[in-house]
Amino acid sequence: MLTARAATSRTVTTESVDSAAISALTASVASAFVKSDRQDETEEIRETLKRIERDLADLKTQCLCGDRWAVKTLQDRPHLLPARTTTVHFLITRPAPSNLPATRLPFEHRVFTVIAAVVLVRAEADSDLHVVLQSGGNHMITEAPSPSRDRSRDAVPAPTDASSAEPRPALRSSARVTGVAFFDFPHGQTGVAPNAIELHPILVFRCLSG
Repeated sequence: MLTARAATSRTVTTESVDSAAISALTASVASAFVKSDRQDETEEIRETLKRIERDLADLKTQCLCGDRWAVKTLQDRPHLLPARTTTVHFLITRPAPSNLPATRLPFEHRVFTVIAAVVLVRAEADSDLHVVLQSGGNHMITEAPSPSRDRSRDAVPAPTDASSAEPRPALRSSARVTGVAFFDFPHGQTGVAPNAIELHPILVFRCLSG
């Protein structure tokens, strides 16, 4: 029979949580369960704990980099510079900032257009669209915030592929992508650049070849 010990209830906010608090919360959740003598219940507990661990990892990332929601969704109403055509190599070799403030960095006022292969398109847990670009041996992330995560009426809409009328980016051997420069906190993202720069949000996505 499945038994459980009561875990201490607590309120967690991105402003107050640090690594130690997250570790303590993980331990308290894990200790709330006692191994069941039924295999199916044991597996269910294990899967539940895995989901909690993933959620806590996401929370830790948000705490460490402040999530920078206003910056990456343009809700800080920035003055953006005209789009400039560049390369993935140029972007991923820019110096990484020593720290990531909640406000926009000077470089993040820039808009860039790159041509690269789209090697991964994936919906994240928060429904953001995670797109990995590759050019030669260079790779980086571009993302489009999901309208479902709208925290205000000014949230950035998902991009469309104007040339093929696709509802979202898809795997392509060549595509032209325009987006706003954004430095993220490296936390094991698939396709992350060495300096964790992204084009976020994507403003325009156009297919050049299949």
